[in-house]
Amino acid sequence: MWVVTHLRKDRSSDCFEVIGSYGPIYDIDLAHQIQTKLADESENLEDKYVLTPLNEVLDMFFNECK
Repeated sequence: MWVVTHLRKDRSSDCFEVIGSYGPIYDIDLAHQIQTKLADESENLEDKYVLTPLNEVLDMFFNECK
């Protein structure tokens, strides 16, 4: 399973903040299509849409919340 995560660059640093996420998406090809469509339609050039396996997203969340 995959998640498309919407990130925006913080203007005061080189970090990105998470704006939102789309998923879980079961099909990698569909996930890539969604990622591409969101990036193409974005009006903010500092936005990124990152395709990440769901298990990595969950690992990041649980490790950060300990």
